[in-house]
Amino acid sequence: MMFLLILILLRESTGDTFFRHYEKETPTLTCSKAAAEDEIVWYAGQGSSSLLKFELMNCDENGKPLQPCGVEEKELEESDSLCTERNIFISAFPAGGIFACKPLIDNKSYRCPVFNDEDDCNTYDFFIIAIINSTDQVKSDETRKPVEPPLSPVVKMVNEKDNFTLSCEFVTKGNDPFAMYWIKDTDPNTCIFSVTNEDNGVFYHDDNCCIDATIKRRRTNNSTGSGEEHQRHDITIHNAIPSDSGRYLCVFSEWHKKQHKWKIRANVSVEVKGAMWTGNALKTSSGGSGHCPAGYGVWASGALPLKLERLGPTLTPGITMKP
Repeated sequence: MMFLLILILLRESTGDTFFRHYEKETPTLTCSKAAAEDEIVWYAGQGSSSLLKFELMNCDENGKPLQPCGVEEKELEESDSLCTERNIFISAFPAGGIFACKPLIDNKSYRCPVFNDEDDCNTYDFFIIAIINSTDQVKSDETRKPVEPPLSPVVKMVNEKDNFTLSCEFVTKGNDPFAMYWIKDTDPNTCIFSVTNEDNGVFYHDDNCCIDATIKRRRTNNSTGSGEEHQRHDITIHNAIPSDSGRYLCVFSEWHKKQHKWKIRANVSVEVKGAMWTGNALKTSSGGSGHCPAGYGVWASGALPLKLERLGPTLTPGITMKP
């Protein structure tokens, strides 16, 4: 019983990061940190455009940001028309953005959270919401040069204690602000890298999400193309462990014509030898190397066939796996 109580207390004192990807649909967000009776304070990206800085949300104005908030605590006043419900509908943000929430406690004070603050990462729920209009995305790709390569989901087979690299390339529209994330598809999600040029065009790393500390200690990054339209951002995870198994997404957003333009630029599933995946993931085989492991298949209805890739010898390249 005591152990269960400790787990509950830890859950209540730990913030989460959620990446949600929608096509045209406008979602409702739920603050998982709060109990049903709690009042909540909600934040959105500054000016609806920022993926780096927050401001307070005003639910009396269809959820549009109300006012900037500083880093100092401010007590909530009765005249403030803030979003205080556990669930909010973000119809005022048709292309998504960043959001955060936290229960109001004690004197009902609040301040703006920041992604690179460890305390904030442990107490706020953060949301990265990508709403993609697939028609607009196709038109954008047809007129953009150089043409971006099509997305092809990939599986990497990795031996424990080996290193593996995740690569992401994208093309920007000149000086438009952008943000790019490497996110592991867990629940809640795990952010392992970010880069942005939002602040005066200067590249900043790991300021757009709460970075997982256990991976950051084993991670190196190599970014090329600073200030150029065509960019590549690679991260290498060193000394792989079974818990590194999972699906990794490279998420890219650019602020263009007064709205976010989102894309999934890479979709990589990593299997570390000895890991057992469950649910909508892949399962390892007890058989030896050199063969396509049993249990492989496309994990989402309508998904593209996966291209199997092994970091090392013995696996025949070019295998296409069917469900």
